[in-house]
Amino acid sequence: MNTQILVAAIFATAVTANTALAQPYPTRPVKMIVPLTSGSPVDVVARLVGQHMAAALGQPMIIENRPGAGATIGAKSVAASEADGYTLLHTAANHVIAPIHTVADLIAYAKANPGKLNWGYGLGTSPHLIGEMFKHMTQTDIAAIPYRGGAQAVTDILSGQIHMNIGTTATLVPLVRSGKLRAIAVIGEGRYPDLPEVPTMAESGVPLSLFFWTGMLAPAGTPIAVVGKLSATLNDVLRNAELKESMAKLGLQPGGGSPQEFAAFLDAEKAAWANAVATTGVKLD
Repeated sequence: MNTQILVAAIFATAVTANTALAQPYPTRPVKMIVPLTSGSPVDVVARLVGQHMAAALGQPMIIENRPGAGATIGAKSVAASEADGYTLLHTAANHVIAPIHTVADLIAYAKANPGKLNWGYGLGTSPHLIGEMFKHMTQTDIAAIPYRGGAQAVTDILSGQIHMNIGTTATLVPLVRSGKLRAIAVIGEGRYPDLPEVPTMAESGVPLSLFFWTGMLAPAGTPIAVVGKLSATLNDVLRNAELKESMAKLGLQPGGGSPQEFAAFLDAEKAAWANAVATTGVKLD
């Protein structure tokens, strides 16, 4: 799997399951909480996957956006909900930087002109932390401009208000293709297929490998029968040709697997992002 454009949409729960269900699941609509703004890449993927999940499960999947506090408000609401499989979380942790010609150019300019470049980000989001890691690893002084969400940062880079942006391929690649932005690097494992001429950040001399992904989780204590059914259903959905085509248009690639595999992935991601937080001192609350 090309993790550079990974969508780790595999279902998992982190705890011991309850007893078997008294009746088949699901018997009513399932709510999926998206802890980011409507129209964000994570929200788009949630709605796309939810549409196919609803058809497969025979019950509506209701998408509810609860953004704020670095995506923790929505996550906490799911964690505190009843562990019955009817309240789920769809969240995220690929990125393209623009508009200087190369990473080396960016670093050289930033060092020669400390504080003159600025970059915008959604406060408390993964691009926020990734940008601070980039500054730390390259020892550059680049002014940070926080926004309530990443969409406004994109608007401002297009209008020239900011110089640099880090975002998902789904958001920035169409702007690169139209000539409105210049991509100088991709963060992830391997080059992005639709921009083969753009090197990875590692190829550019900065071993920064944190990347965008989305996944689905359930509250602790969700019955194993529910987890099993949702996992099997989601894996079937991710093999759907129509879904794959829709995701490809967003620059995303579905990746299935077991709850245990996703749990291991989350453990690795937790360690990587914890190191980034400790290194940069960024607070995501």
